[in-house]
Amino acid sequence: MRCGFPARIGGGTDVSGRDATHSDVVVAVVASAVVALSSQGGFLSARPGDVITISGSPVTCLVQQAGYLCFLRQRGAPRVGSYAVVLAAPGVAGISRVTSTLAFAPVVTTTTGQVDLAAARAMAGVQRTLRLRIGAVTRLRVAGVEPALDCVVTRSAQTPTLYCSLDDEIGPVPGTYAIVVNARRAALGLVLASRRTLVTDLRLQPG
Repeated sequence: MRCGFPARIGGGTDVSGRDATHSDVVVAVVASAVVALSSQGGFLSARPGDVITISGSPVTCLVQQAGYLCFLRQRGAPRVGSYAVVLAAPGVAGISRVTSTLAFAPVVTTTTGQVDLAAARAMAGVQRTLRLRIGAVTRLRVAGVEPALDCVVTRSAQTPTLYCSLDDEIGPVPGTYAIVVNARRAALGLVLASRRTLVTDLRLQPG
């Protein structure tokens, strides 16, 4: 199954009507994630077909040919009603609502494009599972595309949180988008010239 993403998002500080405190928390998480990324000496190499899980968290990512699709897992499948995030080369990023275990409805995206959302097929044909702990970093290189796509596991209020961005040798690339997801929130952010990330859209996970 494939899903077309309409171009919708621009720069700004909109957090979709949510309390600003939630945005502040995400910004803090992003800041710590950037520090973690810039200080890492090694990466776990991710490849298409891999499934990434996080210790102590329902967050699961499917590694695809061009990027990551991350969602909350419930009984081995995407949790219906929750929010998923996607980051793909060379510049697709967005938040989608899980409408069924096989369907994702785009909520906000950065570009027009198509992202493979065949979650069931991808999970059934998994090559390997990467189980990550706090501080772990994965790197995905897409053939013919620079920069790399990196994900780091950090912590927000004792909640394991995943931050993914397009990175060069210094860190997140200015002008690109990053994604943040944990059991409580899903967020999309724009990487500024300072390499800090401005949250542009924030959704609270149900329950």
